[in-house]
Amino acid sequence: MRHHAGLSYGFWSFARLAVYVYNRTPLIHTDYKTPFKLWYRKQPDISHLRVFGCLAYVHVLKIKRKKLDPKSKEMIFVGYEPGSKGYQFGTPRTDASKISRDVKFDESKFPNRKDLSAEDQKNQGSN
Repeated sequence: MRHHAGLSYGFWSFARLAVYVYNRTPLIHTDYKTPFKLWYRKQPDISHLRVFGCLAYVHVLKIKRKKLDPKSKEMIFVGYEPGSKGYQFGTPRTDASKISRDVKFDESKFPNRKDLSAEDQKNQGSN
């Protein structure tokens, strides 16, 4: 996941996202039941799952911006906040992180992928 998103080793700590997704994936040896279903006895809601490392536009609160400042900030999706419905975001340039629910995802763009040019990412998103 980290390689696909083009993220550095500093994002290794977000590997717990793989376990989060794995626990919501049907397994053959459990008759296609998920570990989540076996533990909680109900189907997991997967409507909130997003692509790791994709571009996200995180809303900036009105009290934290000036009149002509942008209303959103480009960040990278890195995980889910435990115990809440929030998403976790990071910025590799400043090592800043943020938790928010008010966000728009662009799952076809990966800002840190060096092997894909902007034109390649645009074409990949249209397929």
